[in-house]
Amino acid sequence: MAEEIDPIGDYLASKNVGFQTTEGGAHGYKTHSFHFTGKSINIIECAIEFAEEGRVFTVYGMVNNKVPKEKFLEVLKVINEANLSTGYGTMVLNMSDGNFWARNTHAAANDVDPSVYDAMIIHVCDLIDRIYPLIMKIIYSEKSAEEVIANWKSGSDKSSDSPISSDISGYQ
Repeated sequence: MAEEIDPIGDYLASKNVGFQTTEGGAHGYKTHSFHFTGKSINIIECAIEFAEEGRVFTVYGMVNNKVPKEKFLEVLKVINEANLSTGYGTMVLNMSDGNFWARNTHAAANDVDPSVYDAMIIHVCDLIDRIYPLIMKIIYSEKSAEEVIANWKSGSDKSSDSPISSDISGYQ
């Protein structure tokens, strides 16, 4: 039996990232799970899920907070604005349980320069880290999505406009 190739696992190990690998996963192949530290969030739960027998991978950045059903519409407005403002990846709100996350997919896990793995992880974590404070303002205040978005766009909301630096220090 040939030795399995795992360039993303090798990359994470080379950066001394503590990660766990689960066989199977949501897409039937395997998942690498680890944590990342953002500027607004102490722990961003990350997962890299593989599909198509390892040829396609998706990076997820998630938090444990859930959006209450009565805030779905307002939070969806913020998530829509986030999706419009990002060049890569997508934010998602699960309308059945209130979980939200960011994700980005690439179609060639084995033929990618390792800097692409790092860029995708940082981009997904940056997206969730920038938008998380806006979502929390919707959940825990009486502010409307329009007000939160306007403050964010005008720069008067400094809590969510600084990107994560591109160095490896965010990995845990």
